[in-house]
Amino acid sequence: METPTHLTVALAPGINPRKWSRVWEERRAETPLEFTTLHSAEARQLVLDDGAQVAFVRHPFEREGLNAIDLFAEDVVAVVAVESDLDIDEPLRLEELDDWQLVLAAWTPDWAEAAERLGLDSGAAAMTTDPADAMELVAGGAGVAIVPQSVARQHARKDVTYRVISDLPRVPVSVVWAVADDRLDTEEFVGIVRGRTAGSSRGRTGAKSAALQREEQQALAEAERRVKEQQKKRATAKRIGTSSGTSRGAQLAAKRAKAGGSGGKRKRR
Repeated sequence: METPTHLTVALAPGINPRKWSRVWEERRAETPLEFTTLHSAEARQLVLDDGAQVAFVRHPFEREGLNAIDLFAEDVVAVVAVESDLDIDEPLRLEELDDWQLVLAAWTPDWAEAAERLGLDSGAAAMTTDPADAMELVAGGAGVAIVPQSVARQHARKDVTYRVISDLPRVPVSVVWAVADDRLDTEEFVGIVRGRTAGSSRGRTGAKSAALQREEQQALAEAERRVKEQQKKRATAKRIGTSSGTSRGAQLAAKRAKAGGSGGKRKRR
């Protein structure tokens, strides 16, 4: 894959990448990050098309062709108007919402099943799919919005609040990138998300990339080439030494001859 001049990170609504982007800027300031927001269902194709190198997605999502690391799970909450009947300091149950107009229920796994229990049409009940519009409607008393907690935090207002829905499952969040992507920038960012330190001995993602393996293989091949060159030079030098009478055997013979010749010239006492 071609190495881009920047790293594009796709984010599911509400996901805040600040803690990872801060570390990236400390280590890789020369490669800027660009962020885009999209729904998790769109993330796979965007990553496979290299429109984004990394994506943070909510479950469920299509995993084919992607590497994925599960990061955390977040509560599903009901966003309600301040001072409404639901503005209470404790978790809610779904049955407490059955008389309320549903404003938004996007990105909530198992919502269809939950809506059926409430007698709602899961496909047509919501008034909007935009979270900012949903908060405006909720603030005006139009109903409730059911969203992952991070979405409620991202669109927080003074005139709305939220309560955890205790009987809806938590929503898992994962970081994904293409299986075919062996670029070091991608691995560096994923390593940061996983908490790898800059000097981690396990590498950027805990497993050597194909690119890193190629670099090591090239270095090994270069070292082997140098060893062979040195062996060849030594063999050549040995052949030259033998032909000119400088072999080890010739040197010893010359030394013995010299010692014998000097013995007859010793002074008598």
